[in-house]
Amino acid sequence: MTDPRLKAAWERLRATGERRFEREDPELHLHMRHRYARTLGRTNSGNWFRIGAMQAPSDYLMYAELVERERPRVVVETGTAGGGSARFFAEVLERIHGSRDFRIVTVERYPTPGMAEFLGGHPCVVSVIGDSADPVVAAEVAAVVPAGWPVAVTLDSDHSAEHVLAELSRYADLVSPGQYLIVQDTYLGLYWGGNLNGEQQKAVLEGRGGDLRYDYHALPLGAVEAFLEVRSEFSVDLDAQRWLITQHPYGWLRRA
Repeated sequence: MTDPRLKAAWERLRATGERRFEREDPELHLHMRHRYARTLGRTNSGNWFRIGAMQAPSDYLMYAELVERERPRVVVETGTAGGGSARFFAEVLERIHGSRDFRIVTVERYPTPGMAEFLGGHPCVVSVIGDSADPVVAAEVAAVVPAGWPVAVTLDSDHSAEHVLAELSRYADLVSPGQYLIVQDTYLGLYWGGNLNGEQQKAVLEGRGGDLRYDYHALPLGAVEAFLEVRSEFSVDLDAQRWLITQHPYGWLRRA
């Protein structure tokens, strides 16, 4: 069950139409919408050792910077997909902590062919199969987090606001003070709606015009805005998006 406070805050924001993050820097957002329209599908087409990781290269650099600086010993990731990000986090944490003194816990509802084999190559990666919003799955994740180890969390599963709110309810308390809770793909609803048909998407991506229709509150950023109203110990780290090209604008949350 989603935290009732989160749900109430989100429902109020949706009813009022309030969009805090659109007001932060309107000129920047106009620029970024055009940038995303022209580069979406290319900026996130990198790979990690030939495994598609579906992340912008600048975001990978930022993950590495934050992990090296804050030194979590556990990264909880929802949305494994092919496993590229899980292996990336494992290799960064291995450089920091050694070969055995860390853990990556990655959750995937729909495992892909080859995912288990790829992740099975690293002894510190724990794969959990199931819906990350399911309380049984969340309990399984918490059970494999060693007591006292600092934890960071990144959410990259179902991107509907309802699912993200449920994940925030389940995993925010796992985040240790000083560590990060990253809500991924917040560009959805801010720069790109994803509700265009194929021809409309092609026109926008090729710079031939088109309407970037989007539903801010139904997607991850709406959940983030409601979450920040309720959980004041978390705040947006604007420095983490200083390179401008990020799939997670206003989604880099640090716990005080």
